[in-house]
Amino acid sequence: MSSLSVLFVCHGNICRSTMAQQYLTQMVLKAPEDSSLKKFTSIDSCGTGDDDLGNQPDPGTQTVLKNHGMPPLSHVARMFVPETDSQFDYILCMDNYVMRSVKKYLRNTKTSANIELLGKYDPKGVEEVFNPWMYPVSEFEKVYQHISRSIDEFVKSV
Repeated sequence: MSSLSVLFVCHGNICRSTMAQQYLTQMVLKAPEDSSLKKFTSIDSCGTGDDDLGNQPDPGTQTVLKNHGMPPLSHVARMFVPETDSQFDYILCMDNYVMRSVKKYLRNTKTSANIELLGKYDPKGVEEVFNPWMYPVSEFEKVYQHISRSIDEFVKSV
């Protein structure tokens, strides 16, 4: 089984991408040793904007993760770095604006990464993941549902 690396990208790296990072990380950690999920050996997240650099994941993200039995994510928001982030096998973006930014950052690299919207894998067909920043926890829960069903389909497809 060959290894795969996944980078989740949103705007600030405190809501959607961190939620997706922790969701997939926990799936892999809880999977049996012979599971195909173990092929995901590198899972990370970042943002395309510098608004929240150095911040921890949003309290709404942490609350929803906790409500779903996941430990808090220890992560410091960072920006996309073309020189290193271009090495990921999959770069899964939360919306079209973020995906355009990532492609712009990578235009002078020779990346072979699959750059896609995470929502491309959503069985309900919702391609863009809503940004819940500054919204109540109920909106973070909706985002969690969107991210979880999209990741569930993503891992089946690769």
